[in-house]
Amino acid sequence: SKKMVNFVVELKNALHKSLGHSLVIWYDSIDPRDGKVRYQNVLNEVNKPFFDACDGILTNYFWKKGDPHKSNQVANERR
Repeated sequence: SKKMVNFVVELKNALHKSLGHSLVIWYDSIDPRDGKVRYQNVLNEVNKPFFDACDGILTNYFWKKGDPHKSNQVANERR
């Protein structure tokens, strides 16, 4: 998981350096604990390291009531 987060950071930095207008967006489907596909549907402690490593996150669309608010709280300073 740490290796993947580091890869995303390196990718973002390389793209920003070579293409200043680039964005790296993480899709929340990978569970970094085991690498399996597990849709989170919300920004949470599991996918936040990837959110912090890239320019943004695309969460899966099966939101429950309150999930957008929870995501906003987890995003805190990046809102």
